This record gives sequence, structure tokens and C-alpha cells, in this order.
Amino acid sequence: MPAIRAALLTFILGFLSAPLPAAPAPDLPKEEALLARLKEDRYEALAGQLREAAGEQRMGVLLQLASLGTERAIDLVDRNIDSVADRPTLLNAVASEGHREAGPLLLRAVRTWGPDAGHPIERLHFVLGPEVADELRRTAGATTSDAVRRAVRAELIRLGDGRAIADLRRDLAAAKLASRDDAQSAIDILSVASECFEVAGVVGALFRRVDPGRSDVHRQLTQYAAGVALWLGDRDSVGRVVELLGSPSPAALKYPGLHSLEEILTRNTHQVFATTGEWKAWWESTGRRTPLFTVHVPPADEAAIINAAVAWGRTPAAGPLISGPIVYLQDDAKYRRGREQVQAGLDAGIRPYTGGELTLLEKRPFAVFEIESNGETAFATLGDGSNRSNWRLARLELAKREGAWRVLRRVSS
Repeated sequence: MPAIRAALLTFILGFLSAPLPAAPAPDLPKEEALLARLKEDRYEALAGQLREAAGEQRMGVLLQLASLGTERAIDLVDRNIDSVADRPTLLNAVASEGHREAGPLLLRAVRTWGPDAGHPIERLHFVLGPEVADELRRTAGATTSDAVRRAVRAELIRLGDGRAIADLRRDLAAAKLASRDDAQSAIDILSVASECFEVAGVVGALFRRVDPGRSDVHRQLTQYAAGVALWLGDRDSVGRVVELLGSPSPAALKYPGLHSLEEILTRNTHQVFATTGEWKAWWESTGRRTPLFTVHVPPADEAAIINAAVAWGRTPAAGPLISGPIVYLQDDAKYRRGREQVQAGLDAGIRPYTGGELTLLEKRPFAVFEIESNGETAFATLGDGSNRSNWRLARLELAKREGAWRVLRRVSS
């Protein structure tokens, strides 16, 4: 007990003496060994249940094995996935946790699911990277399914394949916009561009070429392209969106299911104005020089923003929101290539674990998510999931000063 009290006192004194205290580094080898043992014990229990399970119960056990993510668990799922009625849902569970052990199962599904292979193809980016590009191209060349070919193209772009991104850039630049069919074709091209920040400029150029007065499909394309261009961070397109607010029939640019022009501007500029005149005045003054907010944050900045948010969570200003010596960050990133770069930049006291791993370790889950930035200012949500059904959330505004991100304040929304 004296040793425990001394360790606790040391931590408290360290916390009080500095505004942004660093978390003690966890004993990672012991913790990783413990997690491995817990996963192995859980695997044995689930494997035993699977031998006796049938119907929906069997599916439930397989979903738990998929979440476990070990090589043995994924192999067992692989050997049983064809025995369930809902293979796509089970495959989603395998891929969504981001465990690299899921790669062989996903690739087997790509090779054997035939015309249904589009589903596993569009989940490869959770666990694999551009190394699978050649196999995907062979798949596209061998199939007669348009759906599979579309899935391959979309996935190559998500994987950051340079050749696929160059092809997309050429298609966007060459898109014809004269007829209704041309406009529909441009919408189809844009549908794979919304996750590719590398083509922000050419998307913006396409948007600014569209004449919404040509047809109803052109109006839909205008609204859709405006949203994608600003989402990707193309500042040059803001002026055109502001101009369209004052068009003779702005109601015609409110296609169902798409954000309105006002919503697009507000979401990506973090400005709120009641009239078109106010939007124009802002654009003519400071707006044209102000970067747009985007969720496509460079991994180095994303890691630094996470570190700053967690550090703030330990301060008196936060409550503190984070009171334990170690923070566990839930791994919600979609792309393996980005996820690994972000993890490499995290402070030593921040360990990325999945939700299932947190449960096994009986750790309090903390998460930093909903990150968006314009390169100078950022917003992020810091969450404490001690009560899994009622998370405590803090929306934070951060600023980059002399190359370092710092929390400025807690915002209400």
C-alpha cells in the first residue's frame, strides 16, 4: 500500500505542477502480453460455443470472433463464412476493426465471390494498402460485372493508388457537360472523388464549368459538385457558390438528399450569414483569403491535434475530463495507410485499441474524433466513454502556432 500511495502522490503532484502534463508511458510489453492472453482465452471460449451453435446464434458467435481479430479467430471465421446466410455483414465485421489478420479472408472473398466481389473489394482499404493494386486490376480485367469494375476503381482511389488517381483527374478534366447524359456521367465520376483530396482543384474546375440552367440534371450536378469541391478544400470554388446564392432561382438548387448551398458554405467555412449580401461581403473582404475546413487532415497534423486534445483533457480546465494515468484511444480510422501514420505520431501515453480490445482489458475508452481543420484552426471532439451508454463529449477549438497545435477553448457545438 505505501508504494501505491507514493506512486499516486507522485502522479498528482506532477499533474498539478504543469499546465499540460504528459501521461506516464504504459508498460506496453506487459499490457500487450496480457491482451494476447485474454484474446486467446476468448477465442477458446468462442470456438467451443461455435461447435454447439446454430442459426442466429452461430452468426452471433462468428461476429464476436471477427471482432476479436486474431489470426486464429479470423481463420475460423474464414472456414465458416460460407455457412451463414448473411456473408456481407460478417465480412463487414471482419474488416471494420482494421486488424491486418483479416487481409487473407478479404482477398479470398475477392477471388471467389464472383459478381458479388464488389462488397469485399470496397473493404480492402480497412486492412490493406496499395500493394493489392495489381490484383485488383487483374480482377477488373477478368470480370464481366460492371459493379465489380466500379468497385475496383473506387477502391484503388481509396488505397491511394497513383495511377487510379491520375485517371480520375483526367476524367474530371475531360468531362463533357453539354447534355443531360453528360451531366449524369459527370455525377458518376464525382461519386468516386469525394474521398480523394488530391483532385480537389480539378473537381472545383468542373463545378465552375457547369451551367445549372441547362437541365434538371445540370442543377443536381451543380449542387453535388459544389459540395464535393468544398468538402475537398477547393477554396477557389467558394466564390462561385456565393454567386449562385444570388441566382434568379436559388430554390432550383435544392436537390433532395444534397446539402443546400447555404449548408455547404456554413459547413466548410464555419461562417453563418443570413443573407446573400452578407456572404458576398465576407467573400470580398476576408473570405477569399481564408482556407476551408476539411476532414482531409494530414496525418502529422491529425496526430498532433489528438495529442493536444488529450493533453487538454488532463487539465483543470477540462474538469479534468481524463483523470487516469493512461489514455486509450479508440481506433476509428478507415484507411490503413492514414491510420498507421497517425499512430506513429501519437504521444507515448496514447494507445490505439479497438472497442473489443478495450473491453477485454477493462479500460476506460477515450476517443478523439470529428477532426476538421483549415491548416490554421482545427476542431475536434474529445470523448470519455467511461459510461458506454452516455459518453461525456467536449468539442474543442485548436490553433496552430509556430508549428504546434494548442487547444484554445471548449466550444458549445
